[in-house]
Amino acid sequence: MNNLMMKEDGGIVYATQQVPADREQRSEALADVRLVCESLQELCANIRKSWPERYPMPEDLDALLKFQDYALARVRAGSLRRVAIACREG
Repeated sequence: MNNLMMKEDGGIVYATQQVPADREQRSEALADVRLVCESLQELCANIRKSWPERYPMPEDLDALLKFQDYALARVRAGSLRRVAIACREG
């Protein structure tokens, strides 16, 4: 990601990437995505918590829950934030 910015006086400055610290700074374009992700994370946690210990979890369900963990980790890593920034600038 290009972090070089033009100054008003014609110079160039390097700016570190800003990470939103609170909800007010988050991109409005990703509000629905965040809602879906948080709901999915809660659903997966409830499935794991409520599954009876005495019964093994079916492999396909376990694989699906692990995939959801992977997908949510990608979202939280900020890849969607870069998409929102590109949409806002474009």
